[in-house]
Amino acid sequence: FAASIGPLLAALSPLVWMNWRVRPEDQRRTLGTAAAITITGLLAWALGSRLSGLLIQSRLFFVIFPAWAILAGAGMQNLWELRAGGVRFGRLAGALVIFLLGLNLSSTGLDFVQRDPVAYILRFQDKSEYLQKRIGPYAAAMQAIGSLAPGSRVLMLWEARGYYCQPRCDSDEVIDRWFHDSTTYHDQSAILRAWQEEGYTHLLLFNLGAEFVRDDDPAGARMDWALLDQILASLAVEQSIDGGDYTLYRIPLVSP
Repeated sequence: FAASIGPLLAALSPLVWMNWRVRPEDQRRTLGTAAAITITGLLAWALGSRLSGLLIQSRLFFVIFPAWAILAGAGMQNLWELRAGGVRFGRLAGALVIFLLGLNLSSTGLDFVQRDPVAYILRFQDKSEYLQKRIGPYAAAMQAIGSLAPGSRVLMLWEARGYYCQPRCDSDEVIDRWFHDSTTYHDQSAILRAWQEEGYTHLLLFNLGAEFVRDDDPAGARMDWALLDQILASLAVEQSIDGGDYTLYRIPLVSP
């Protein structure tokens, strides 16, 4: 859900304005467009992160990164051609780039070793053991869904992943399902009826995800948490998964 941003984009992109006048018109037009996209995106990122802590995540703004990379590439080209007092800044920049990419490669390699997919590929671990080791409670939640009776269909709240249970589950891909349903139907009976009409027989609640979002909305300004608590209290618990990280509820039939 998160990604770190290296210093190269931030360090090199401001250098795009060097040698601006000697660039061909088509390059200036391309770089101007890339700059407009990047600056607009960064401003939206800054404003959004002030409005909600959730919007600080870099993954939500990956759409601006190709344009940002164009600016950084142009800045690198300008730096490569710069010389002053016998110093070839391009070589220094190249060494910095190699150093940072080396750090990235080391980090990726260490992560690969820690995840140890080779053990599963070579059959030293079975699939369930590997998944439990790598994705923990989520693997247990998927096993619980997989063990439900045929014809069951699960609605997931605050869990954006659904790879191991589709098509018998619907994940909360943009973490807005409860906001949508609570503002659309307003009361317990209407919400349960809507879920029933969509064919859902069970509800999987990712408790840690709900708590994370709830901490960002302590006064209930965006979401009706009291209504959620009311609905959860009315549902029968099918299974508490992995110490309570997930709870699987049974959705009752609601009379029209």
